[in-house]
Amino acid sequence: MSGTKLSVVIATFNRRHSLERTVPALLAQDLAPEDYELIFVVDGSTDGTFELLRGQKPRCAMRVLESPHRGAGAARNAGIAAAAGDLVIFLDDDLICPPDHLRHHCEAHPNLAPIIVHGPIYVAPDSPKTLTRHATEVWYEACYRPVDPTVGLRLPIATSSIINSSMPREMLLDCGGFDERFSAQEDYELGLRLRKMGAQFQFLPSGVAYEYFVKPSQRYMQYDGEAYGRTEVWLCRKHPEHRPLSRLAALGKTKWWKSFPRRMVLQFPMSPANLFRAPIWICERLFRFAAMRRVGVPLLAHGRRLAELHGAVKEAGSWKTFQNEFALRLPVLMYHHVGPARPGTFPEWTGSPKQFERQMHWLARRGYTGIRPADWISGSAKERGFLKSLSC
Repeated sequence: MSGTKLSVVIATFNRRHSLERTVPALLAQDLAPEDYELIFVVDGSTDGTFELLRGQKPRCAMRVLESPHRGAGAARNAGIAAAAGDLVIFLDDDLICPPDHLRHHCEAHPNLAPIIVHGPIYVAPDSPKTLTRHATEVWYEACYRPVDPTVGLRLPIATSSIINSSMPREMLLDCGGFDERFSAQEDYELGLRLRKMGAQFQFLPSGVAYEYFVKPSQRYMQYDGEAYGRTEVWLCRKHPEHRPLSRLAALGKTKWWKSFPRRMVLQFPMSPANLFRAPIWICERLFRFAAMRRVGVPLLAHGRRLAELHGAVKEAGSWKTFQNEFALRLPVLMYHHVGPARPGTFPEWTGSPKQFERQMHWLARRGYTGIRPADWISGSAKERGFLKSLSC
């Protein structure tokens, strides 16, 4: 992109061991040094990250900002504010970029049109062989395999990650940057707002980056899971259109014989992910056996799922509040025709007025109340407690 500078924003917190691998790759980019800058925001690190970064001797412009620990969203906002480029790309501190990575992103922006260009992320081959790494590889593969590069990205992939995505800086400023209240999924929330503003998401297969994955299973399952659950509640409240896509939306479809034990577990003070700690530890130790991987990945997924739900219940305040907000569903009856039979139609598609009246009385005796579509739309948007009045 002629005459336009790219700002690379990387937020980091106590990840010196990862930066020792990722920084050299960023300093070896084949993009002209005057065409990009590196901005590292050290988010309250205490492991010598600041000293490591200050000791680098890059060919391109490089700034290292230091701030108290406030989270990834606040750190990235500081990077956006300091950026001098017309384009901004967000990278994580554990992403290893091939030499042509930044050049591919720049070439994908022939002008400053409101587009977001997302490159795929895969696990770096030299990452430690762990159960969590294996599960992440499976997830990345399932995420990117069905993507057609010739078609613009759609929900949920389009907004699932702003990481390894480049976009005009002006667009980020117009939308207000990251919501700093989000301790997780801050990138997804930003993507939702950008899409509402009319931004288009494009896929860049050549813009691949490789994650040096070292996250322990317990952190992935319990800490990250609970943070995800809390912010999923915030997302649904801030963006009602996200609710049908939310993992919480499936709760109302759960069979009673599954929901009852889940409800008991989720109301324990301790995280339910602790129940999976011992079997996952065993699977980790026997990771070299394919059978253990086949057992361990579902265990990790179930533990993570329960941790997410536990975090969501805590954020809602109580199981009852959580159930009223996410597990209730509006029953809808559809009639093809009520009235006299119509020639040339199937008889079973027509109900008589007397049948209709009997059915409405039956519903009323059991506590159901009829509403208009406008009532549902208004109540869903303005008052979550309204959901409860729609069901007996």
